[in-house]
Amino acid sequence: MNKNVTKHCMQWLIALFMLISHHAQCENLTAIFDGEKFFERYSQLQDPQNKLIEFTPEGQTINNWSYLLAYRTHQIDALENDPSKIALAMGYTVKSVNPEANYQVLKKKNEAIIDFLTWEELYKSKFIEFNVWRYIKSKDGKFVI
Repeated sequence: MNKNVTKHCMQWLIALFMLISHHAQCENLTAIFDGEKFFERYSQLQDPQNKLIEFTPEGQTINNWSYLLAYRTHQIDALENDPSKIALAMGYTVKSVNPEANYQVLKKKNEAIIDFLTWEELYKSKFIEFNVWRYIKSKDGKFVI
């Protein structure tokens, strides 16, 4: 992955992480990524082990989008909250749903990136889905962002 893209993604994640702490006081969060403004369309913050906020650009909804940004936390003790193990588990899940799909995991200390291309095999979908997920272990080691 291009170093500038990785750096830009990390900057966005840090900014989004800071915003999430103020979510209870804000009605709708926004995020700017690569100069484009994204609007909060969905959030699930009640489950302390799996929090999620999804954003889409203007004119797109959570049910009708071409691309979206998501901020998610996971607490997966069975995988020791290890980003590499979680990324590999996601890859195995993708393959189990669609055996023709491919994925790639890039590993670094306390972080991992998975990218995968898939489609709904069951429905012979005319759409493909390209995902890039970056997992980073929290400083306290209790969850993965």
